[in-house]
Amino acid sequence: MPWLNVLWHRQHHEITLFPKTALAITRAAQAGNTGHALQLSQQLDGLWGLFAQYGSLRVIATAAELLGFVEFPCLPLPLQTL
Repeated sequence: MPWLNVLWHRQHHEITLFPKTALAITRAAQAGNTGHALQLSQQLDGLWGLFAQYGSLRVIATAAELLGFVEFPCLPLPLQTL
């Protein structure tokens, strides 16, 4: 699973778009609680599906734009958000 793709890096700044979910998944996995980690990951199934279809960069860039973390357009040409 693309756990680290919930992070967005821009000009030396790191923004976690889904910090509570990402931290909970990480803590469950570190504790060896695979079932709980997978259950938490299912909360982001729509995101994982979009990653598979469009690639994580475009999806996370779009999410960052929609959540107001970055200005539109945030990707350099020829890259485009969704």
